[in-house]
Amino acid sequence: MQTEELIVRNQREKLVSEGMDKQYNNSDEREGIDYWAPLARLISELVQTRGTEGISQSELGSRMRTTQSVISRFENMGRLPNYDFVARLSQALGHAPGMTLFGEYMAVVPPAMQAFVKQKAEENKTSVQRYTQRLLTEAIDNIMSSEAQLRDRSPGRMSKNCRSTSGSVKT
Repeated sequence: MQTEELIVRNQREKLVSEGMDKQYNNSDEREGIDYWAPLARLISELVQTRGTEGISQSELGSRMRTTQSVISRFENMGRLPNYDFVARLSQALGHAPGMTLFGEYMAVVPPAMQAFVKQKAEENKTSVQRYTQRLLTEAIDNIMSSEAQLRDRSPGRMSKNCRSTSGSVKT
């Protein structure tokens, strides 16, 4: 994918995400949204991936050793998946299944950036999962360091070098 297309896609995803955040923040149904959002995201990822890769429900069903109607029911939220279904689904699309109890802290690399991350993981001789976790950890560390530096430079705080031993400023 070309850089301009990637930028446009990222901007579009950002607008959708901001719209969803606004809707969520104005909702009285946050608990229900939080409960069903992971399943909705999973289905959305599946439909998007199938569309991008040109995989029909029948083909995906065949890869998973199930039927097209099972895939259709899942995509229409008519079937709640068990772990085996999700694992086979992930593997049928060439990925590893992932799960955590701390879903609010889980992040997903956008599809348009996955090939880049995979390439960098291979160059660093590590798994995509470990490389992605390292990127996330480094990004958070950088933000924390930047905020700490800003706090240390705030007008209300003087560094030790700026303090006079007598407490008054000499001119």
